Amino acid sequence: ATPGTIFEFDGKSTWQNVYASGTHSMSIFEVIRIGYEVFPEEMPEEVKIIGIEGEEVLSLGMELTPTIQKIVPKVVEKILNELEN
Repeated sequence: ATPGTIFEFDGKSTWQNVYASGTHSMSIFEVIRIGYEVFPEEMPEEVKIIGIEGEEVLSLGMELTPTIQKIVPKVVEKILNELEN
């Protein structure tokens, strides 16, 4: 996707068919799926993941690119809206 694209994943359908080949390659979706299987009463009714498509993923650093810096406030607003609802 274009750098700065905001992704939202919600509902069990996102991760119900995600499987890892071992514990070292487990994604967050696999962990959530297992949580619903093993601890169904303790898992929240809804889990939402909001992420941003990265721009520079080949170098290691702590700074965000200008494109991503611009989108972060929108993502924070989305998260706050989700928490209020």
